[in-house]
Order: sequence, then structure tokens, then C-alpha cells
Amino acid sequence: MKDIKINDIISFNWFFLCIVLLITIEVSSQEKKVLTPADYERWYHIFNYTLSPDANWIKYSIKNPKGNDTMVLRKINSPSKQVFMGATNGNFSPQADWYVFIKEQKLCYQSLHTGQTDTIHGIDNYSFAQSGKYLIGERKKDKELIVLNLDTKAIQVIQSVESHALSPDSTQLALIKGNESKRIIQILSFTKTKIANELAQFKGNISGLTWNSKGNGLAFFEASPQEENNTIHHELHYLKFNDKRLLKDIEQKSTASLPVTLQ
Repeated sequence: MKDIKINDIISFNWFFLCIVLLITIEVSSQEKKVLTPADYERWYHIFNYTLSPDANWIKYSIKNPKGNDTMVLRKINSPSKQVFMGATNGNFSPQADWYVFIKEQKLCYQSLHTGQTDTIHGIDNYSFAQSGKYLIGERKKDKELIVLNLDTKAIQVIQSVESHALSPDSTQLALIKGNESKRIIQILSFTKTKIANELAQFKGNISGLTWNSKGNGLAFFEASPQEENNTIHHELHYLKFNDKRLLKDIEQKSTASLPVTLQ
């Protein structure tokens, strides 16, 4: 019987190992799938992530390519989390005491201190006012605004609202209320009275409602039908008021006459 040297055995083992590795690599390369953009859409991914103003909470959404997206709310350094299927437009209040979102046309507002959640039905959009003390919900089809005091839970319903705009400091709400014959411009102050004060009336349609930077003036367009020649007459108006409510100047037709903040 021929003697087998140790070196021959080692050489054979290395040769056998190399053959196995080559076969494995070849099979692996044959089975490897080339990804396409269609495959990427099948993966879940996180988007719209935001920290609360006090950095104690985080919210984010998880995209579901086969259904409704999922919104997640969780407290920093806490393993627990809240999951809201199909929720959208989630935001923290400026003081980080409320978390608000919309789900199935319901305005949902949750206290971050107590965890209690309440809802208002039929809301399409919302905004915070006066540093988050108030919520303004919009019902576009009914032309209504729902003003909610988050401290007292008192609700004010404002009807026949064609458009609205918050002042830069969010302490005043400008309203365009209308019917078939006229348009009324009103100002609702959140810091003084909850009654909307009337500024002026116009016959034409109002659009482009915009505040100046100081919160004591409004600019907008008026479109008035001209029966004699069947045309539309357009005017640019600028309302400036003392004490943020009393009307000072009514009409200016040239942008050159507007303050720099509105040009």
C-alpha cells in the first residue's frame, strides 16, 4: 500500500474547498435577483418625521404601498407607541401640549399630558391659533369654521365663510363672509373678544386675502361684474386699521402704494 503524505492530504483539502466555494458562488450569482423600481415600492419606509417643540415626542408616518399609511406617535426614551391607521396631517401644538391629526374627516386632538383624545366630525383641514390655545377646523363643503378653545373645550361655529386667513402672530382671524348680494370682511381677535368685528362690505367677489407683517392691515382683490359691457372689473384693496380693528384706509388701486410687506 502506497504511503500518502501529509502534504498531499492538505493540498487535496484545499483543492476540494476551492471547488465548493466556486460552485457556491456560481449558484448564488444565478439566484441573485436584480431589483427594479417596482420592487422598491413594495418596501415600507418612514417619512414625515417630526420632533415636538420640547423634544419629548416624535411622530412619523410609515408608507404602506398596499393600503393606508400608518401614523406613529411615541414618547422619547419610551418603548411604548401609539399607532393611527390611515391618519394624516399630524402636528404638535406650539407649546407641545397637544397632538392633532385628521382621520376619516375627523379632527382628533390628544392631550400629551393626560392622553385623552376627543374628535370633531366633518373637518377637512385645521390650523392652530394664539400659540396653540385655539384650533380652527374647516368644513369646506358647508363653508363653516369651527373654533375650538383647547383649554375650556368651548366651540364657536362661524357660518358662510368663503375664505379666511390668520394674522402672522396667529392672534387674529380675518374672515370673508358672503351671500348673493355682498361680501363682509370681519376680524376675530383671540386675545380680546370672541365676537367678529366687521371692517367693510363689498359687492364683488373677494380673493387673495393677505395680512401685512404687522397684523394691522389686509390686502385682497375684488372682482365686480359690469352689466353695461358684460365684463369683470378688478380692484386691489388694502385695509389698514388702528388698534387692529378700526378701519383707516379702504382702497388703493396701485401696488406701488402698498407697504413694502405687501408688494
